[in-house]
Amino acid sequence: MRKLLLILGLLLSISKANGQVINWVNHEYQADIKVYFCQYKYEADIIIFKAKYKYQTNKQGYWWWEGDNDGGGRDYSSNRLNVCRVKYKYQADYVVYLTTNEWEIKLTDKYINEIYN
Repeated sequence: MRKLLLILGLLLSISKANGQVINWVNHEYQADIKVYFCQYKYEADIIIFKAKYKYQTNKQGYWWWEGDNDGGGRDYSSNRLNVCRVKYKYQADYVVYLTTNEWEIKLTDKYINEIYN
């Protein structure tokens, strides 16, 4: 029984690592990553799909957050990605384009290694 619970716990922790629940923070020192949102796909380092529902974050490249992107998040739990939105591209770790089409998701090796490993 203990082995089964251990295996179940491992599977649940691994599945949380695929997608991202986003916690917007106000200050760069609070952030895991800093992002700049661009208007065109060709400008982006990564292309992210904003999930409509939290359960959809079990896939890489899916972000979900509650409410607006206002930077007012206060939940610093370990299963969330703390993200700070910056004003200029040069300040960002990643230039992000939000897509409405799931098949357009594009992630770099650097992003995958930093976020999912």
